[in-house]
Amino acid sequence: MRGRAWLPFIALALTLACTTTGPQTTPGVPHGLTAVSGLDSRVDLTWREPTSGEPENYRVYRSEAGGDFERIVECDGGETEYTDASAVNGTYYDYRVTALNGDAESDPSEEAWATPYYDFEEAWFSWEMSYLPTEGDGVFFCTRNAYEDVERLCRLSTDGEVEKLSEIANFGYPAVVGDRVYTFEYNYPFNIFRVWTSDLELVETFHYEGPRRKELAYHDGELFTINRDDCVVDVLDLEGNYLRSIGERGHEGPGMGDPFGLDMSDDGTLYVVDQGEESLLAFDAATGELVWRISAEELPPDFVYPSDAAVAPDGFVYLVSGYTYECEFLVIDAAGRQIKRVPVENGDTEMYAAVADDFTVALAEGDDVGRYMTAYRPVGFPVSQIPPLVAVKGGGAR
Repeated sequence: MRGRAWLPFIALALTLACTTTGPQTTPGVPHGLTAVSGLDSRVDLTWREPTSGEPENYRVYRSEAGGDFERIVECDGGETEYTDASAVNGTYYDYRVTALNGDAESDPSEEAWATPYYDFEEAWFSWEMSYLPTEGDGVFFCTRNAYEDVERLCRLSTDGEVEKLSEIANFGYPAVVGDRVYTFEYNYPFNIFRVWTSDLELVETFHYEGPRRKELAYHDGELFTINRDDCVVDVLDLEGNYLRSIGERGHEGPGMGDPFGLDMSDDGTLYVVDQGEESLLAFDAATGELVWRISAEELPPDFVYPSDAAVAPDGFVYLVSGYTYECEFLVIDAAGRQIKRVPVENGDTEMYAAVADDFTVALAEGDDVGRYMTAYRPVGFPVSQIPPLVAVKGGGAR
């Protein structure tokens, strides 16, 4: 009898044991995930607790450039933030977070993305140069005034030293093609198209009537220039002859209100700044197809009147803004995502930009009031060292 009296207690003990060692309750999904690009190749993540359950741990997953998600860390359940210190500058990352109780893992949170990028500091400043620097073979080509009435084409090192100066006057917008420099100048009623050596010796000059054109970019044997009269981009051959146009003429359809600056990436993406619409457009240079457009509503509210764009060696685009008493530029990736905002100490008018192969960013004032150039470099990188490049994968049409 005594043995039978213990049976209920043994059964109860077994029941409790099974309950405590059985499957864990799956917690709710973490929400409110944010990813912010920090300094020194970091991404700072924060999220909010699930609305149900008390997680014992969180898992953070990361996807690089649209690849598979991989777990990078498991955090204590009392933590709702994490700094990813293994991120690489210029790389696009997606993040998501799950909550855990034992082996029971929740569904993933919504995704958040970030792309850490370099910080910049001023490298040099000059009052002698202005108007559209164009990078080529480790130097800049721009217009030099130096308080004279005569504008001259100038070759400038990325340290800001004048290496060459043209003997004849030239107020043009340069493009570099191998060992040749092309400039375009509108002088009513003629367009003046010139070809120079890299030492700024004049090779040829062409005069012909046509619309007002400004700025040049090169890709695959063709020159691209802004047609100010028709608000399109004209495509020319290397003798300045018209081939075709990109965009809609006369402000029709998805046309441009006031195209003002342009640049070309190595993969043949043409970036055009529409100052009239305060937007940045990306075209396929070969087909003329509009790939994506960042409208004024998508830019920061106080980032007004963008005037030029320059493509960096890693394929990121620097969109420059003036007219706000403080010049600045936005770093934008090949998919049209806004990565970083960089303030610039000098500049309160329209600015032109170029980026050298050592990541030196030259910004030139384009107004008669001041005329100067200022340059910025990534923090911690000497002139002789080039920041590591990463593959940039563009996204779909916006």
